[in-house]
Amino acid sequence: MKSRRETIGLWIAVGMLPIVVFAAAAVWVYGYSYRYRRFCDDFAASVASAQGSGRMTAVCDGAVTSITRDNADHIFREITGGAHHGYASEAPEGECVELDFGNGDTMTIWPGEGGAEEGLTVRYRPYRGKAVIVEVGSEARYENICRLVSIQWGNEVAD
Repeated sequence: MKSRRETIGLWIAVGMLPIVVFAAAAVWVYGYSYRYRRFCDDFAASVASAQGSGRMTAVCDGAVTSITRDNADHIFREITGGAHHGYASEAPEGECVELDFGNGDTMTIWPGEGGAEEGLTVRYRPYRGKAVIVEVGSEARYENICRLVSIQWGNEVAD
């Protein structure tokens, strides 16, 4: 037969288990959220740098354009305005829009898994730092990105 002291120790250990599980889950969620917040902050800094220098360029369907300040802002809003759906371990292949912020930071944007109307997959590569591949929800559309980098939206052909 177990002593009263052993039984109390067992109940304390069982009672602590939910607290430990909750703490571990909270740390994981915080890290997941922090990683996305860091992506948004770095992306915003790249856009601000590009707007200041006027050297942001895009490649879409073989056409290279110089992006206006307003369109750079709209691209930022399109990508960060969509719900964050997670991270991908590998970048997709196929049609994409490539952005160069003029400071060494680059971004490649693909339509989401469901096509042009099903969100985006975005690979952001800061000049210094680790690349991240983010999946954005259906609120962000690939066709809008293509439109924002086109000549029809006030951008000029890049030299």
